[in-house]
Amino acid sequence: GVRGVFNVGMEMDTETMTIELFPYQAKGVAALSEILSSDGSALLADDMGVGKTFQGLACVPPGAPLVVACPAALIGPWFANIEAYAPGRWTIHVIETLGAFRWPAAGECVIVTAERLPVLAAAVAAMERRIEKEEAAATADGLIDYDAAARAATATRQRASAEKRRSEAAEKAPERGTFLLVDEAHVYSNNKA
Repeated sequence: GVRGVFNVGMEMDTETMTIELFPYQAKGVAALSEILSSDGSALLADDMGVGKTFQGLACVPPGAPLVVACPAALIGPWFANIEAYAPGRWTIHVIETLGAFRWPAAGECVIVTAERLPVLAAAVAAMERRIEKEEAAATADGLIDYDAAARAATATRQRASAEKRRSEAAEKAPERGTFLLVDEAHVYSNNKA
């Protein structure tokens, strides 16, 4: 296989990763890097066990701020894989507490479950507007609309949950060049969207 890493606008770097990429992985990294350089974001979806973790890590320039969002059961494996296959590229921080999220600085990797990712003030404000709308609809004509009242109650619970996830540090913009890798993204999809 090809040894090393391909990064956006960078040459192969054999010093920062200790894994041999198979030819199909090297092609995947090259394609991802090209998409990242033109679009600023990319999606890699493939079968289990083909090395998506390594391909994703290979696309992140050494020392670039990195957020890894994954299910709780995968935090340990991500930590171990980064330490084993990209030693010294990042100082790794695991965020386990609600409201404790912070954006990583250069040279840092933050590993977090999606439930611990911050809900920003703008999202909370949008929830407030939704609650007001549903509460107004619930009693608009003097009669109680139980469906609208239930939607308002649901939105109120969601707002309370979002407030617990707010983080002052997260309200600041992430450092330019911050990468976000989301593992098992299907777990976080909104089945009601």
